[in-house]
Amino acid sequence: MTRQLSRGLLLTLFLLLVSACGGGTDPVDPGPDPNPDPDPNPGVARLRLVHLVPSAGAVRGEIDGEVITNITYSAASTYRTTEAGQVDVNVRLSANPQTVFDNTLTLDEGGQYSLLLLEGSAGVEGLLLQDNLDAPPMGQINVRLVHASPAAGEVDVYVTAPAAALNTPYAAGLELTDADTQFDDIPAVNTRIRITAAGTTTVAFDSGTLELGALTGANATLIAINAIDGQDGVDLLVLTPTDRIIYGDVSLPDPDPDPDPDPDPDPDPDPDPDP
Repeated sequence: MTRQLSRGLLLTLFLLLVSACGGGTDPVDPGPDPNPDPDPNPGVARLRLVHLVPSAGAVRGEIDGEVITNITYSAASTYRTTEAGQVDVNVRLSANPQTVFDNTLTLDEGGQYSLLLLEGSAGVEGLLLQDNLDAPPMGQINVRLVHASPAAGEVDVYVTAPAAALNTPYAAGLELTDADTQFDDIPAVNTRIRITAAGTTTVAFDSGTLELGALTGANATLIAINAIDGQDGVDLLVLTPTDRIIYGDVSLPDPDPDPDPDPDPDPDPDPDPDP
C-alpha cells in the first residue's frame, strides 16, 4: 500500500515538473508584419476642383485618372470619390495640352476637400482645404476667407452689420493666395462684407447688405476673385458644398449704355400749322 502511494506521488510530481518547464509557456508575439498586404478595401475621400485662375481659360482636370472636363473660371466641379491616401491630381488647359498643375495630395479617410487652383506669383498654385461638415448654430453660417484676386493686392476684410463703420478688420493683411481657413460663425442675414486696400479704408469691394438666409446652417468659403465680367475690380464668390453664388461690387456705378432710352428717331421740326 505504501509503495503504491509512493509511485502515485512520484508520477504526480513528474507531471507538475513537466508542466512548469514548458507545458504552460505562452507563445511569443512576432509583432507586426513588416510587409503587410495592401488593404483590399481602402477608405475613401471626396475631392472637387475650383478654378480661380483668371488668366487661364477653361481647364481639364484628372483626379487619379478620372477626367473632369471644361471647368471655367470661378466654377467648381462636383465632388469626386477617390481612395484616401495619396491622390494624383493633374490640371491642363482645355484648349491645349499644357499642364498647369500636377501634384500628389494626401487625403484622410472620410475627408471632404476642395482644391482651389490659384494664380500665384510663380504660376498656378493649389490650395487644399478640408471642408467642414459640422452645422453652425441656428441662424448662422460658418465662413472662412481666401484671397484669390490678383487685381486687389494686399487687402483687409470687414464683416459687419450693414451700417457699421470700418473699424476693426475681420481679417487683416491678406496677400494673394492667403487663406484664413478657420471657420467662424456670422449672421446669415443683415451682413455686409467690404474689402479694402490693406491698412486703409479705401473700399475695393462692397457687397451691400447680404441676405444669406438660404445658406443658414451651411459652411461657406468666401473668396475674393477678379471680376468675372473681365473688367477691373473684385467680385465675391461664396462657395458651399452645394451652392455657388457670386456677388458684384455694389459701390460701382451702374452702366448706362443708353442714356436716352426713348429718343424721337424722326422729329418733325416744322409741324403743320393749324388750318
